[in-house]
Amino acid sequence: TSSTDLSSVNYQQSSSTSGVTAGSDVPLGASLTEPLIVDLPANNGGVDMSENVILGRSLGGAVTTYTATKSSSSQKPKAMILQSTFSRMQDLAAYYFPMFHWAWAAFYSTYDNFDNVANIKNYVSNKCLYHAHSKEDEWVPFSQAEEVQDAAKSVINSGCSQWVVVDNAIHTQPLTDKERETLGSYLRSSN
Repeated sequence: TSSTDLSSVNYQQSSSTSGVTAGSDVPLGASLTEPLIVDLPANNGGVDMSENVILGRSLGGAVTTYTATKSSSSQKPKAMILQSTFSRMQDLAAYYFPMFHWAWAAFYSTYDNFDNVANIKNYVSNKCLYHAHSKEDEWVPFSQAEEVQDAAKSVINSGCSQWVVVDNAIHTQPLTDKERETLGSYLRSSN
């Protein structure tokens, strides 16, 4: 029988990169959980990502797409799971602070790795993506999830990918029954 390793991507809400080696190319404020903490772009911490499914929720989605993009071409994760994530950090800032959108550009270079649209377009084609987002998400607009999905259409394997629109769920809510069912099916089919 074959198995799939699921790697979770975590982040911290400060500029500390605790757990990330000095000099590693990880976005500010991002911390990757074991075993992906050692020199990610160079060698994925020694982990063959081609046998892994990586998961990111909300801000962790940006770290997930960044991880997939920066993995060596022969070791791209075989699949990604994105839940409740945004298009670009800049878009999310503009949504919450429309009067200060101009100011965000001055700081954008610090967070330019948090660009799911660009990252997913650089993901190797013919890989699988599970992407779920609620229309009622009060933190990340559904329109941003649609933009990520539109970008993904040109690179993912449509035969093994799923776009799940969730109803009646808020951003911080645990998985809905629909997500549990479709995610379970997705993980079984990614083996």
